[in-house]
Amino acid sequence: MVDNSMLIKRRCLKKSILLLILVGLFGYCFIWVEWTRIKHRFRPPKPVAKFMLQYARIRKKFLPNSDHSHGDDKEHTRNQQQNNAIKTKHSCNETCNKQIILLTTNSAYLDVTDNWLESFRRIDFPANVTVIAEDSIAFKHLSNRTDVHVVQAGNLSFGEGEFLFNSKDYKTLINKRPQYVLKFLTRGFNVLFSDVDTVLLANPFDYFDEAFDMFVAEDQRPPEPTVVCAGFVYYRATNATIKLVKSWIENIKESNDTQPDQIILNLMIRKRNIPKNIKIKYLDPDKFISGKYYFNDEWRKNNSETILNPVMVHNNWMIGHDKKVKRFRKHGLWFVDYTITNAPDKDIPTCGPDPLDNVTELVTDTPLQTT
Repeated sequence: MVDNSMLIKRRCLKKSILLLILVGLFGYCFIWVEWTRIKHRFRPPKPVAKFMLQYARIRKKFLPNSDHSHGDDKEHTRNQQQNNAIKTKHSCNETCNKQIILLTTNSAYLDVTDNWLESFRRIDFPANVTVIAEDSIAFKHLSNRTDVHVVQAGNLSFGEGEFLFNSKDYKTLINKRPQYVLKFLTRGFNVLFSDVDTVLLANPFDYFDEAFDMFVAEDQRPPEPTVVCAGFVYYRATNATIKLVKSWIENIKESNDTQPDQIILNLMIRKRNIPKNIKIKYLDPDKFISGKYYFNDEWRKNNSETILNPVMVHNNWMIGHDKKVKRFRKHGLWFVDYTITNAPDKDIPTCGPDPLDNVTELVTDTPLQTT
């Protein structure tokens, strides 16, 4: 007959082992979910994504100040971004002589470009705004303005009209953007590159500092995978930034314009094919909002407080000029009622020198070919 004490010991041992296994499984799941939430470099299966979404909501409810960042540097937290934001306006000499805002446009998006310029004018912040015109119509129209530097692209015949999204011509056109950015970085200018289908509702420079090389907006939120938006990036003219942009341009050339610049940049970041010492900060998605969320009625309903004070709203995740304008109008973000043949009543407050020393034509390294 087996001793009762031995049976009790065995039962206790089995329970202890089972408890350790359960604790281990729970710990593993917690670490995996937390790591995925921070990195989210891939798209998880739908059941896992739903679980992560519920987990994120519970976490936000009970730990509202524990938001983690993602990227190579663990200190890239969005809370740090808000706490370290420069809240005082820089003087003209401190900013305009060192940085520019860079836009590119063509005749198909002139009214959208004017809308961007009007949104920035309302912020009333002195800036050095440079616009690269991709066709002669855009160059002629923008040359009438006195509050921006206008530069014509090297091949004006190529960029006229609206191109079909993701077409060969479309990719060739937007893939010129990193070369434009590099031109100014190598001249010592920090560059805020912005797509013209964005609007600025507050001063974005309050969210940039000297602790990082690049500040990037995101197209998606957790649990969706990280997608860096190449259409809104602040580049500091550091060696690491210049090295990354040069590598980016080389990767675009190797692709022969089969992929747009944004996809190539994201692949470089995911594969860690970037300078090891570069510091990238992901901008607060509650301040720099992707069109995937801002214009989504269900998301707006569940995030009514988030949309109160955005800095930038991007009218992306929508294809077509007319659809973008309609959506801007619907949400009160269309600020220009005049036609493209008329000028606004007031100018953007300007300062700083011409970043290209009165050069009126900007030629990319590789001439573009009309297809």
